[in-house]
Amino acid sequence: MLKRGFIFSDVPFFILGGVMVLACPKCNRQIRDEDAVYCPYCSNPLSTGALKRTDFPIAGGVLLIIAASVCVFVGIVSVGIFFATSQYMYYPDWRVYYLMPRYENLLAGAVGILAFVYGLAAGILSLKRRKFVHCLFGGSIMACEGVLIILVLAQQWPSLWVVGLLLGLPVVVLSASGLLFVSVSREEFR
Repeated sequence: MLKRGFIFSDVPFFILGGVMVLACPKCNRQIRDEDAVYCPYCSNPLSTGALKRTDFPIAGGVLLIIAASVCVFVGIVSVGIFFATSQYMYYPDWRVYYLMPRYENLLAGAVGILAFVYGLAAGILSLKRRKFVHCLFGGSIMACEGVLIILVLAQQWPSLWVVGLLLGLPVVVLSASGLLFVSVSREEFR
């Protein structure tokens, strides 16, 4: 059974076998892609308020995916620093040195792995132009990871602040740039 209805004020659609099929108002051909903005046959806009699609979500998604891959690298390096470096603490009452690991490196590594997961999901969702809030959340987690790694490594030894900047600053810059591109293209997300 073929039912006719209108999804927008001027875009007719048909329900054919439980599947919604758009119909072009100009050539009256059926369009099976429900996300179509233009008719694939005559290039007529399917709605009067057709949204112009830009490449900003794609650029933001690529930057978020690159930032996520840097986050996983930074997380692994931070966990490696946790296992490789330890600080000896001297307790004068017992006249003994104890090996005291730096747990903030382990925390930064765990947040880095978590930021990788959320950042990769945010990048993929941005490429698909879906779930705007999730994209912002994933990018924000990665930016926080970059700041965390800078702070963790800068407070340990005087020579590690340079390593903290080298590892954390790219994450902050890439995720902030990706967030900027995603937030500029908010109207394109569903």
